[in-house]
Amino acid sequence: MLTRRIRFCFRTALPVLTAVLVATVPATAVAAPDAPALGGAAGFVALAAPRWLTPWAFPSSAFCLVTVAFGLACLRILTLHRDAARLAAARSAELARLSEIDRTESVAARLAKEKASLELLRYQLNPHFLFNALNSIRARIHTNPPAAADMVSRLADFARLTLTRPHDAPETLGDELDMLATFLSIEQARWEAALQLDLAIAPGLRGIRLPAFLLLVLVENAVKYGVLTSPDRVHVRLTIHRVDAMLVIEVANFGEWIEPSQVRTATSTGIGLDNLRQRLAYYYPDAHEFTVGPEGDWVVARLRIPATERLPSTFPNA
Repeated sequence: MLTRRIRFCFRTALPVLTAVLVATVPATAVAAPDAPALGGAAGFVALAAPRWLTPWAFPSSAFCLVTVAFGLACLRILTLHRDAARLAAARSAELARLSEIDRTESVAARLAKEKASLELLRYQLNPHFLFNALNSIRARIHTNPPAAADMVSRLADFARLTLTRPHDAPETLGDELDMLATFLSIEQARWEAALQLDLAIAPGLRGIRLPAFLLLVLVENAVKYGVLTSPDRVHVRLTIHRVDAMLVIEVANFGEWIEPSQVRTATSTGIGLDNLRQRLAYYYPDAHEFTVGPEGDWVVARLRIPATERLPSTFPNA
């Protein structure tokens, strides 16, 4: 029984050993003419050359190595591309975050500048007007008390409309016209028959949005220079109409034209119109026209802005 098992194992292992020899031993022929045949085989066994000594061994091995190297290189390149894409995405996100912070700070800075300009305009406009109004009231207290009391009431209404209004409140043409009416009523009481006002306002425009104190600056400027250059005849003309998609505002005063270089030597500092130009450039960049100049015996300020009932994106509370 043991002998049979040994023979079975030997016969089973012989082909495996032969295959190993064929794969490892160089191509030689071992002759054994006198040796008995194993398992009925011939008198000698021919062993084939090992695989790495065949003519195709080197090209096939080289091809395999190149293929493996190429695959590893592609895998490395894909890994680098993935890492680069992640890094680029992270950089883009960081740049977007920094850009948003910069934009937010820039908008905040512009709004702060606008608020400061608006406050400067209030302080520049109201004291000049307030002093004149108080002087007129003082002159009427003893001679015409009812007229003085009426001027005090109008001055209180004007102060309420201008000084207590929030700096970022939305403004419409109707709001400006209401405030302007209070202002002109005080000026009319001051100058009486010497002040002639011609107002021509086209209907259907009260809902148009525009920057605060826009009309007031232009009309106050016209009255001031009208009195300065033509004290015997203070004639102010206001015309507002719409041409296509533009709102056209014309404010004219009868009198002489004063060159801008001479403005600061007169009774004005010139801050009002300079401030207005800056605000127009801020609210309507490349979308407005503003000119001031002589036209015959008149000085005309002409303004063209978009006629819209929606505030531009740069307006507060837009």
